[in-house]
Amino acid sequence: MNHNGNNFENNGFVWSAGEDGNSSHIQLNGGSKIVNGPLAQIRGVRFTNGGTVNGSGEFI
Repeated sequence: MNHNGNNFENNGFVWSAGEDGNSSHIQLNGGSKIVNGPLAQIRGVRFTNGGTVNGSGEFI
């Protein structure tokens, strides 16, 4: 998952699946924003945050 957009609102479950850090990499680039709802989950192996993350929920 490579996010370059303005806003991404997650109120569910996002799973960037793969067996290594390259295929399950979640990357936020400059200017991008993720808003996680109270029960939302984002799952991956490797996270790179160059943007903004708000809200609650879980990163697994």
